[in-house]
Amino acid sequence: MSKGKINPGASSKLSSFVVKRQQNIESETHGFITPNKFKKITKSFRLSTMDLEKLNKLVSSVNKESPYKNYTESEILRGLIQLCSKLAVKKVLTSLQELG
Repeated sequence: MSKGKINPGASSKLSSFVVKRQQNIESETHGFITPNKFKKITKSFRLSTMDLEKLNKLVSSVNKESPYKNYTESEILRGLIQLCSKLAVKKVLTSLQELG
């Protein structure tokens, strides 16, 4: 054991290892989705009773067809948004015009 005074400012093997490890952790990309990447925002919509009945019917029919998971209304709406984003705009417009 050393008989000299301990110098708190001197770097040791352990402190240099910890510093290198922290730098490696910060530079690693793990590929996980972070909460900041996809922030969920609450949005409210007013639906008529007919639209709400159609949504409930759609949710129940999707859940009957799904063998493993029961989907919620918001998950169904997100799926519909994804589906409509792939459709041609004219098809969406004609569907909206049919509603009145």
